[in-house]
Amino acid sequence: MKLKLCKSVALASAVALLGGSMAVATPAVAASANSVTVDLNATTGEITHGATGFLYGLADDGVPSDTLLNGLTSLHTTVGRAPGGAQHPNGDAIATADQWKRNGGGDIQIYMKDYYSQWGYEAYSGSMEEDYVPKIEQMVNAVNESPYAQSFVYVPFNEPDYNDANYNKSDKFDALLEDWDTAYRTIKTLDPDARIAGLNFAVYDSAKYEAFLKHAVENDTVPDIVTWHELDGAIPRIYEDIENWRALEDEYLGVDSDLPISINEYAKSGGDEQVQPGTLVQYISRFETAGVSAALPYWYPAGDLDWLATHNNQATGSWWLYSWYGQMKGQLLEVAMTDRDQSMQALAAYDESTRQTRVLFGGDTSSTLTLNGLSSRYADGAHVTVYGVDATAKASNATKDVPEASDGPYRVAEYNISGDDATLELSGLNRYSAYYAIVTPGRTADETASGLYEAEYARVSGEATPMYEDGSDISGVGYVQGYDGADADTAFFVTAEKDGYYDLSVRYSSASDARIVLKLNRQDAVELELPGTGGSDAWGTAVARVYMPLGINQVDLTGGTYGIKVDSLEVLAADDDAVRTYEAESGYNDLEGAARVEGNIVSYIGNGEGNTLRFNNIEAAEEGDYTITFAYAHNEYTNDNEFQIVNRWADVTVNDDSSTTQRVVFANTRDWNDFWTTSIRVCLKEGSNTVMVGNATGYAPNLDYITVAKTAAQTSAKPDADPGTQPADKAELNKVIEQAKRIDADGYTSESYAALKDSLTKAEAILAKDDASQDEVDAAVAALRDGIGGLKEIVSGYDGQSGSDTSDLERDDRRNLGDTGTAVAGILSVAVVLIASGTVMLLWRKRSV
Repeated sequence: MKLKLCKSVALASAVALLGGSMAVATPAVAASANSVTVDLNATTGEITHGATGFLYGLADDGVPSDTLLNGLTSLHTTVGRAPGGAQHPNGDAIATADQWKRNGGGDIQIYMKDYYSQWGYEAYSGSMEEDYVPKIEQMVNAVNESPYAQSFVYVPFNEPDYNDANYNKSDKFDALLEDWDTAYRTIKTLDPDARIAGLNFAVYDSAKYEAFLKHAVENDTVPDIVTWHELDGAIPRIYEDIENWRALEDEYLGVDSDLPISINEYAKSGGDEQVQPGTLVQYISRFETAGVSAALPYWYPAGDLDWLATHNNQATGSWWLYSWYGQMKGQLLEVAMTDRDQSMQALAAYDESTRQTRVLFGGDTSSTLTLNGLSSRYADGAHVTVYGVDATAKASNATKDVPEASDGPYRVAEYNISGDDATLELSGLNRYSAYYAIVTPGRTADETASGLYEAEYARVSGEATPMYEDGSDISGVGYVQGYDGADADTAFFVTAEKDGYYDLSVRYSSASDARIVLKLNRQDAVELELPGTGGSDAWGTAVARVYMPLGINQVDLTGGTYGIKVDSLEVLAADDDAVRTYEAESGYNDLEGAARVEGNIVSYIGNGEGNTLRFNNIEAAEEGDYTITFAYAHNEYTNDNEFQIVNRWADVTVNDDSSTTQRVVFANTRDWNDFWTTSIRVCLKEGSNTVMVGNATGYAPNLDYITVAKTAAQTSAKPDADPGTQPADKAELNKVIEQAKRIDADGYTSESYAALKDSLTKAEAILAKDDASQDEVDAAVAALRDGIGGLKEIVSGYDGQSGSDTSDLERDDRRNLGDTGTAVAGILSVAVVLIASGTVMLLWRKRSV
């Protein structure tokens, strides 16, 4: 999240600007209208992220960008066009499956009726068996060939109650039930394991759904997933509709039945709600609480994640809402409200692996937010940071415009809390904005600096683990460690407000020299060299200058060496003096075939192998990884319908080497005079290079220019202070000295004990030496451990003075008692704290990390 200056939001009782720790009153606070209470002791099950779904949110592979998809973290359902269908020029469920799955996506629903060209769906040509069944068979056979066949869900009918000429009259309902049976059996015959969903009404109708379920039970055609839509004015009836269906299940399928429910279109028409994060919280909280999945609707051209995306790689405010939602992990917490249908809604989850509680809320201008049971999770107090994100303007004309891009999240407040309950009076909120509270262990006396992305709040995976501590020289409440693990990764999602260079500053700690890999949009960018900071509590900063495409970028830190800690990532715009621009219409370039200059652009590239544009004299100071950004425009659409936009592709080849060719997608810009940008990574040789653009199978977009820039290079890295002048880390030395002091001379040969005492004396001298180097400290630790390990036990009166060789009798249990005693003392002291908190096993496990 890119943190901005605080907007005008008041958290009256929070002591929000850290004027001091907030002492939480224990008496209960009377519930007010719109009150929300989160019980940290009461869990309701694993969070599912069921509300993250899209109808025609994906158009073609790459539209939207992989970065926008991956940044949502948890992708539950996509709904797309029937394979080979004629309803839309793109959005094919099979064609978009690879992008969906490589970004972690779940179910892929197929709107099978979108095989037909008309909306609403035209009447069958002949009977359903003659017209529709062969199409069903063709679709199922195509899905069976997909490597993701098990992810597909068949939806044989879509809004038959309103938008299908075959069923949209009351006297045609029986025909729909019969045709449901036919479609169901046709699919199951070709794929017995297929999942089938229905009836997919535009509006939930209790009587019709009861008749459908009764019929399906009697005919053994019960759907695997139950579907309907919650569109205009649906928010107040969502819980009621779901509960009504569950009651029908209990009656006809038994109380143990729990068929998955998918509300595969939600939010009202017109698009207003889909750019209002505060309104979308209303849906997310209901669907997640009710345990159902859902998908945003398709009111405009495909490929923009139903207005979470804009310009293909930029985010609306709603994208940030779903990104927050996707990063909530672990167990859902019980949320109590004054009225479950009140305007202020909330969702909360606790993640044991990070010890973080995250609360998503919004929908009104004020509320009371109470956190109960804090001491069970955060016995030593906690820190809370609250972020906000605002609504963005929708497109004024969905066929010609796209929504406004978001400025990104901003920090509302942060504060320390203690006690068992915390009550926050929230006022000055924006009802169309969403808010996100992150509760962690640890406390801080300072407000987090603006412009930083805190590592402990980023998306961590593998062995990367957030740690929390007070008083250390860190920017927030903690840091992330564990980067030597094979799968350790910390992912930051940051906003680039231009195509160009940014300085990425990684604040780190490492006692010795280390390395860590910085990835940009999941490709290696640069391996950062990290000079040792002189101790595990000393910090430094490594800076890389990185070229980032406009919009959302994913920056990963991974593949590090042992002992690295990461505090934060700072992203600052840098100058673009090193970026070179090459105009498409330049006379130095080569045009072949039909490609031609028209004013300041080159058009008619592609639609045949010979119609190409070659950029010449592309200079590279050294061989390596470069980013090429294309400025382009096109507005192709089908069937004289501007709603049915088409995306274009180009094949890009470097230095006439076919092995370098990349197939690049260019999202529709909605107007021939509206130029967008898209970027790719290439390898250039030192000196002069060429870049050829063509497309043998279709037209490429019109091109204005390209820019070329070295993708990334480290520019600096240094500790905050000279490691040679920083205090050495003596914690381990002190520990070994204490262990050695507890060893008695009795029972050991005088020679071996004298050696131990000598190494102990020297170790104590190093401990007392203020300017001891880390090397001196480490050497003293090693020598003292050798002294302990070299102790020889007296056997049968032998005191070590005779010539008898008994060197193999060197260890006994007493020599290890110091270690054991230390461990026992540690266990007892921790156990006292944990028993007092009532959560022994959970917190002990976390203390042991």
